[in-house]
Amino acid sequence: MSDTHDLLILPQSSNSLLIRSDAHSSLIARGRQAATALLSSRNEPLCLAAAMLNGAWGFIDQTGNFVVPPAYAWVGCFSEDKACCSTSADGDARPVLISWRFDHGMTAADGERFLFRYGQQPGVLPSNSLGYMNMAGETLVPPQFVCAEPFKDGIARVAVKEMSGTGFIDVGGRSIGGLEFDEAANFREGFAIVQVAGRFGAITLQGEYAVPPKYDYIWDFSGGFARVLVGEKVGFVNGNGELVIDPVFDAADGFSENMAAVCIERDWGYIDNTGAFVIEPQLWSAGRFRNGKSQVESWDSERPYWIDVAGSAVPATETESDDDLQLKEGLSRVQVGDFWGFQDASGVFVVEPKFRDAGDFSNGLARVKSREGGWGYIDQCGIVKIPCRFDNARDFVLAKASNADDC
Repeated sequence: MSDTHDLLILPQSSNSLLIRSDAHSSLIARGRQAATALLSSRNEPLCLAAAMLNGAWGFIDQTGNFVVPPAYAWVGCFSEDKACCSTSADGDARPVLISWRFDHGMTAADGERFLFRYGQQPGVLPSNSLGYMNMAGETLVPPQFVCAEPFKDGIARVAVKEMSGTGFIDVGGRSIGGLEFDEAANFREGFAIVQVAGRFGAITLQGEYAVPPKYDYIWDFSGGFARVLVGEKVGFVNGNGELVIDPVFDAADGFSENMAAVCIERDWGYIDNTGAFVIEPQLWSAGRFRNGKSQVESWDSERPYWIDVAGSAVPATETESDDDLQLKEGLSRVQVGDFWGFQDASGVFVVEPKFRDAGDFSNGLARVKSREGGWGYIDQCGIVKIPCRFDNARDFVLAKASNADDC
């Protein structure tokens, strides 16, 4: 593979780094040789974490050694053995406005993850500086995007312009259906919602239109159907783009277990996939069915309760309690005053609160920030396994796994 995208860190000032192409970078050359040797010698799945040292990002293994040298302006996490990376701090950062109507986020070229919810949010993005690398630090897709996301099922969402030019690429960097959409949501159930000239449709994994861009709005596919907005009413289309349930509802949720919550005027009920009412509109709120039950509220109830598919009240199970601890690998991250520690399921501190910051446990280790300000990693007994020497650090993930939802 060509070395034209090798990187060299050049000091620019005490507070900044200039990272640029250099075919003779000995740092990257040594790093690639070490990474290749490491990858070929390991039989177990490789677990990596992004870490920053001296202002530049790279990837470490669970011994704390760099597998990909710290020579990047920014990196994402590995997903399906590829990681998004920024190879040039080109000084071209400037305020821009990105329109993103969907309830999803994209990682921008400055490393921030923006969640744009039905509106416009400002950001600061360098131009054309995101691409993708493999686990040896070799460039797979050259830097060319202003926004990019991790790969999932061999597809990544990217943007080549600030206000449009959004779409998808495959693992070879080839566009799927062209990077021509004004907006695009991630694929769900084999379809991605896209916007073209103010109208919304859906494309397939092959980049072809399943639903022509003619609706006022479309939500993600759920249970084989997608909600569509026609004027001020909501209906449903199938994967062939057919309007199978007329737009007669004032609001609606997606299908789950062959039922969808819909609203007529102010009352919620449930329909089946033919559009027939299974539970008549009479509720103040209604959720999605899961394991034959859904949480709802009636107009005269004091709190939410659970119903079955016939609309009869049923008791909640223990796992449906709202009071469950947010345990990650058996421990919960807890803050006491200015410091963080970890408790077990009984609420007993296994790791006393002594860290200035901390992340959840992931693949056996948790990132923690020492009182002196450096980041490192501890095990579930609180023993420091990787010293707190990094400027910044992220969770460990399996490099070949699909981590798109966690990056």
